[in-house]
Amino acid sequence: MQTDWLFRMPVVHLAEAQAAGGGKAYLYELAWQSPGRGGLLRACHGLDGPLLFGTCDAHLGPVAIGPEHHTEARELTSQIRTAWTSFAASGDPGWPTYDAGQRLTRIFDTPPSSPRTPRRPRAACGRTTPSRRCLS
Repeated sequence: MQTDWLFRMPVVHLAEAQAAGGGKAYLYELAWQSPGRGGLLRACHGLDGPLLFGTCDAHLGPVAIGPEHHTEARELTSQIRTAWTSFAASGDPGWPTYDAGQRLTRIFDTPPSSPRTPRRPRAACGRTTPSRRCLS
């Protein structure tokens, strides 16, 4: 619940405002369950850093991903780098823009997907402080 309130829902609200104002927004979520620390960290905040920069052997990489280069980590590095460089070069990361009707979000995982934004009932989260009202 706190992750939704602090991270997910403010991003969704910002994307909705950007789209409503005529701009483009692209959402993504890193959902890959990292094997680091015996799987304890799961899809933790900041995991996309070592995957984007390919630093699986340095800094946060060994802790978050594990001591070995995993095939899945290298596949995710390729997915994320391709999207970021495409966005930097053309303004398009390679998946549809966000709109309030479709709510498409790129899910970086093995395999990747672009479903509607997950957990829509929690949309009220982020407009208020965290509470049980966000648990529907």
